[in-house]
Amino acid sequence: MDTDRFSHGFLIPAGDRDGDRSSDSRIVDITIPGLATVPFHINGRGEIVGDYFIRIGRRLVGHGFVQRGSEVRTLDDPSGVFTVLTGVNDGGVIAGSSSNGGFLAIRKARAEQ
Repeated sequence: MDTDRFSHGFLIPAGDRDGDRSSDSRIVDITIPGLATVPFHINGRGEIVGDYFIRIGRRLVGHGFVQRGSEVRTLDDPSGVFTVLTGVNDGGVIAGSSSNGGFLAIRKARAEQ
């Protein structure tokens, strides 16, 4: 992973499509090591999904990411070459695709629930 470079993705709430921010909105800075970060969707709980890209040799490799609060995790199809995460609902179900086709990622139940 190219840890010397960081890309920044910004997400503005959907009501602010013209770039004008109301007093109750904020810009979310998503900083992930790599060449580019592309946030695709944010749900009502503030969870963000998207992609980031790194260079391996002469290839660009795409990885999916999930950001919950300040924690960012990679979510990839283990048998795919690249992963694209395009949506997350308020229940945490993530829609995406990979070089192997489309998929849904469903969060495991927590032991304390």
